Amino acid sequence: MPLDAVTLMAIRSELSERILESKVDKVFQPEKDEIILSLRGRNGGGRLLLSANQQHARIQLLTEQRENPQSPPMFCMLLRKHIGGGIIREISQPHLERSIEFVLDCTDEMGAGVKRKLVLELIGRQSNLLLLDEDGRIIDGLRRIDGDLESGKRQLLPGMFYRPPQPQDKLSFLECGGDKLRTLIGEAAGEARADKWILDKFYGLSPLICREIVFLAAGDVSARFEELDREKLASLFLGLAEAVKNGEFTPCMLTKDTQPVDFSFMRISQYENVYGAEIYGSFSELTQDYFQKREKNERLHSRSSDIIKSISTALDRTRRKLELQRVELEAAGDREGLRRSGDLLMANLHVIKRGQKTAVLQNFYDENGGDIEIKLSEKLSPQENAAKYYKDYTRMKNAEKMLSALVDAGEKEEEYLESVLEEITKAENVRDILDIRAELSETGYLKTQQKHRDKGKKQNMQAARTFLSSGGYTILAGRNNLQNDTLTLKEAHKYDIWLHSQKAHGAHVIIKCGGGEPDDATYTEAAQIAAYYSELRGGENVPVDYTRVRNVKKPAGSRPGMVVYDPYFTAYVTPSEELVEKLRV
Repeated sequence: MPLDAVTLMAIRSELSERILESKVDKVFQPEKDEIILSLRGRNGGGRLLLSANQQHARIQLLTEQRENPQSPPMFCMLLRKHIGGGIIREISQPHLERSIEFVLDCTDEMGAGVKRKLVLELIGRQSNLLLLDEDGRIIDGLRRIDGDLESGKRQLLPGMFYRPPQPQDKLSFLECGGDKLRTLIGEAAGEARADKWILDKFYGLSPLICREIVFLAAGDVSARFEELDREKLASLFLGLAEAVKNGEFTPCMLTKDTQPVDFSFMRISQYENVYGAEIYGSFSELTQDYFQKREKNERLHSRSSDIIKSISTALDRTRRKLELQRVELEAAGDREGLRRSGDLLMANLHVIKRGQKTAVLQNFYDENGGDIEIKLSEKLSPQENAAKYYKDYTRMKNAEKMLSALVDAGEKEEEYLESVLEEITKAENVRDILDIRAELSETGYLKTQQKHRDKGKKQNMQAARTFLSSGGYTILAGRNNLQNDTLTLKEAHKYDIWLHSQKAHGAHVIIKCGGGEPDDATYTEAAQIAAYYSELRGGENVPVDYTRVRNVKKPAGSRPGMVVYDPYFTAYVTPSEELVEKLRV
């Protein structure tokens, strides 16, 4: 979601305590629409992200590192020239607007003191970051906008005076007194949805908060005025406004299956048991966690979309071919009827004439001695018709052997491609995707030019995922099929413990014990890791097979990651992300 104005108020207040009077030490531009200011100050400073990304515009303090381009973009160089070494004197926000303004004391080329202003507009697709001089003229911006005077669209070009976005034709929910609010609510039509009425009447509140106010008043986000207590709605509305004026904010993130869904400046209860509500210590922590996870998922998706498309196409083609081969194999299994027809024709040559289309003969293979009708070719003699049936029988017999081999190979191909798609869903970073891409290039599923976009760079495969059990044993989990093979067949000791989810695609997991016997807790934790990195991640009582590495073999000619094992034992565990992250090294 875009940052709403009240959440931005909370972030501005938090930033003022942390970075006011800080010095701009360095300026970076890791992405075309992101600027990072490295700050030093009495409160420690930090690294401030100013993002005008059209989907994820925001402002936050960063702890993660970002990779910078070798050559800084022009706007980055401009900022270094104008605000490098500057002191942040003021951080402000126009009333309930989604923009933040920084006033900095800087020096020009002659060493004279000047003021500069950075304006970050967080308004969805129109998000922008602008550098202004002390007179309010635009020096430059991340996005130059050639406006249209007739339509009223703002021009944001160097040399022009900066004009902020036009204020909305609505009321400020912070400045609407109790009497006026009650009058407005009292005049609202009974059939009107209360949340939409609030959104249309007041600015500064997001749809999420409008629904939350109505939910707290009526227990239903879509309640109409005729269904709720109008006085209770007014009281809740005024209470929220008072809390915002007093700076009473609660950083709250909504999650589903540990993945971020939305966030707010207050506790959200409207989703009840559908989404979890996680409370953070600060808005910087919340925004970093939220956007880091969202952007990670989007980066992984963009990197893997072509792989998913290629493998899905190959998988569909393999399944269609398998279906046809299975039909042919089933038909080949009925070949005995061909041989019997040949035998019956040979036994009755004296009663069959050339040119017949069918022959009705006594079937001596039938226990009841009934008749059977056999189709004939009019152009062939009786002997030639019999020979054709024998030939078709032999062909079908040979075809059964070939089709059995093809079906077996097709099923293994299908299993391998399914495992690759599963690996992609479990990828944790871009390097995981690049390793899978390298595997598919090696196995011939991706063309050479598709190997990866970082041309000229040979990617070394990452180390396996590493964990430390509560019993002190190292546990390794493969990231892809090639690494599964390397881990199990080359790196593991023959007396280490090997684990894998039963009859399901997943990572090979190794307990490094060198012939020793791990404790029960280590077995359980390793089994949970194997279940977590499998297609059965969301299940309960997941079966996980385990055995010594020496019992695991790779069939000749099999695809990466495919093994057989015997003897083995089976444990039943429920995977837990919390446990996996706790044990991760």
